[in-house]
Amino acid sequence: MFHSLSTSLQSYISKMKIIILFILSVFLFSTAILGLRVHKDHVPRCSTCKSIVGNNLNTFKSVLSPSSCDDLCSNLDSQEQLNCNSICSFIGVEKLMNSIRSNGATGESVCQSLNICQVQQQDVRIIGNNFH
Repeated sequence: MFHSLSTSLQSYISKMKIIILFILSVFLFSTAILGLRVHKDHVPRCSTCKSIVGNNLNTFKSVLSPSSCDDLCSNLDSQEQLNCNSICSFIGVEKLMNSIRSNGATGESVCQSLNICQVQQQDVRIIGNNFH
């Protein structure tokens, strides 16, 4: 009797392990497919922002009114989609599109206006007295 109870318990534990592994794999698969959302304390890298925005500026401008980051980033390849969603989730789709649609927008100017990249101060010095 104890032997059959022990066998039943082992069978139950084995089935539970399989169920837990299945649930864990579904979770990991879904986060990989959907892309992990960026937490608000994670600032995207400047170089990534300049590359994604600079290379896809016309693509982004052609999206008339994206309602989400997925709408904006869906036409990019998978790695660019992940980076685009990361930047967009951090900034917000409306703010990102306003910056992209500004006159003379470049990858660098967009990322600077969104405070992802620092604005480089021009080092201007007046040497000597050139005024007579």
